[in-house]
Amino acid sequence: MKVAGTQPRGRNNIPTWTVIIITISDLSLYRFIVFFQLNNRLFSVSETLGKTKMANLLSHNKLLVSLLLTLVQIQTKVLCYQYKVGDLEAWGIPTLANPQVYAKWSKYHNLTIGDSLLFLYPPSQDSVIQVTEESYKRCNLKDPILYMNNGNSLFNITSNGEFYFTSGVAGHCQKNQKLHISVGGVGGGMENMDAAPAPSSLPAYAPSYHTVFGNIPMSPSSSASPHITSTFQVLIIGFLICALFSALMGQDKHKGVKVDIMEDLIVSRLYSCSNCRNLVAFHDDVISKAFQGRSGRGFLFSHAMNVTVGPKEDRQLMTGLHTVADVYCCDCGEVLGWKYERAYEESQKYKEGKYILEKSKIVRENC
Repeated sequence: MKVAGTQPRGRNNIPTWTVIIITISDLSLYRFIVFFQLNNRLFSVSETLGKTKMANLLSHNKLLVSLLLTLVQIQTKVLCYQYKVGDLEAWGIPTLANPQVYAKWSKYHNLTIGDSLLFLYPPSQDSVIQVTEESYKRCNLKDPILYMNNGNSLFNITSNGEFYFTSGVAGHCQKNQKLHISVGGVGGGMENMDAAPAPSSLPAYAPSYHTVFGNIPMSPSSSASPHITSTFQVLIIGFLICALFSALMGQDKHKGVKVDIMEDLIVSRLYSCSNCRNLVAFHDDVISKAFQGRSGRGFLFSHAMNVTVGPKEDRQLMTGLHTVADVYCCDCGEVLGWKYERAYEESQKYKEGKYILEKSKIVRENC
């Protein structure tokens, strides 16, 4: 990765604070690692030139800058959420008591890229279609953009814009079984809607699907999400602070060695989505690399991050019948593999709660 302003300018080569601030404005974890590596190489150049005291100072500054960049990354981390449309037991015709349930639900939910919509319904009685704005307004069911009818339809949001959905059954759209969401805007779905009550008077949108589908991320309104995020931040910050002080204390005897150790700890443990470079797992979480995916070898992980877990289904695999749920990249929506929810054979029980990520869909980062 080429960073403007980091080309040699004399013997003391280190990025200026101006360049660092510009870099912070559009930083991902992958870019931070590349940036960290670049700084290490620049420090090595300074050390080779024999500037011992200056190299020591630059090393200390470099670690502090890396810590700052990582903290910024944590603060801007994007989480994925899966929403059950309307927070109802099923996608269907609204009741007479609440005819605008989908419009109200859309208004008070702020969806972003990486989130997903879950439509639940009896497949023999209903369906979901994505349509254009014009078809949405006229309840025109012809030539839909997308047609889903499996009863557990998952729509991954991979871009900003306006999205329109309605039932694929004739007559249902006219009875307000339709949904309009706005991603990256102020919110939609309010056309031809009566005055909606204030958010405080609306029923709490509890993620009821959490108990139905197992390990699905809670909605942002839940108190669990901030707690999980805070715990993650504390762990990362603690690790970085320990590494920082360890490097500073050992710098005089082993110039540059501690920095290289910290580099190895970070770089060698990352797996990312091959499509968008979104961090999805750590190398320490690999249980086995000898599994079979849909299109080749698959790795079994104990944990995965920045992914969305889809609805569960029974699937016949090479090792027997399992209940699994597809796993999607939180950033680009790519199907990376699946999660084992239940194993029917006793010998396969160890897989429950684990993830299969396909080798062709992930990449190990080696900057």
